[in-house]
Amino acid sequence: MNDYLRSSDVQFQTSYDSRNTSLGASRGTARFYVARPNLLRVELSGTGFSYVIVSDGTIFTIYDEKKRKYAQLPAPEKPIQAVNLFTGLAVFEAQVLRFLGAVSDVANGDPSVRTDVGGSERVQDTQCNRYSIGYASDRDADKWDVWLDNSGVPLPCKTVLMSQNNGSVQTNLYDWTNGRSPPDAFTFNPPAGSTKVSIGDLDMRPPY
Repeated sequence: MNDYLRSSDVQFQTSYDSRNTSLGASRGTARFYVARPNLLRVELSGTGFSYVIVSDGTIFTIYDEKKRKYAQLPAPEKPIQAVNLFTGLAVFEAQVLRFLGAVSDVANGDPSVRTDVGGSERVQDTQCNRYSIGYASDRDADKWDVWLDNSGVPLPCKTVLMSQNNGSVQTNLYDWTNGRSPPDAFTFNPPAGSTKVSIGDLDMRPPY
C-alpha cells in the first residue's frame, strides 16, 4: 500500500461520520486528489457546507462554494500541511491524511508504531483484512482500526479513528480510482461572481 501511495497519483472519495464528545457530530463526503510533492485538491461537502481546497505547489486556495468567497495563501510544502491550514471544517478530513502518514511510518519500520492483525471481514462489497494501528509513545494518542482490500493492492476500505485526547471517533468509507488526476485538478480558477477575501473573512466554522 505504501509503495502504491508513494509512486502514484492518489484519487479517492470518502464518506465520513465524525463524533466528538464536546463538539457534536458531522457527516459528509470528500474527494481527494493528491500528487507529490505538494499538489492537493479536496472537494468537501455535507449538510449546509461545501468547500474546495486546492494547492498547486505555489498557491493554496480555500473556496467556500456556498458563500462564493475564496482566500489564498502561500502553498505549504506537504499536502497534510495544506489540509491542516483549513481550520474548522477540514479538521475532520485531515484525519485521512494523518492515517496515510501512519501507514508510511509502518512501512518505514518506525519502532513506535504497533500493528495488530485481526480477521477477514466484508466491507460493502469488498473482502478486507482488519488491522489495528497505534503509537506506543505519547506523541500520538490516536488509534486506528483499518480494513484493507485483500484482493489486490491493499488500499483502505474503511477506517475508524479513535482519539484519546478529545474523545472523538471518525469513521470513513473509501472508493479508490486508478489513473492520473485530471489536468486541471490542481488549478483554481475563480468562478464568475466569486469574491477574494482574507482568510479570516471566510468565517469558517465546523458543521455541527
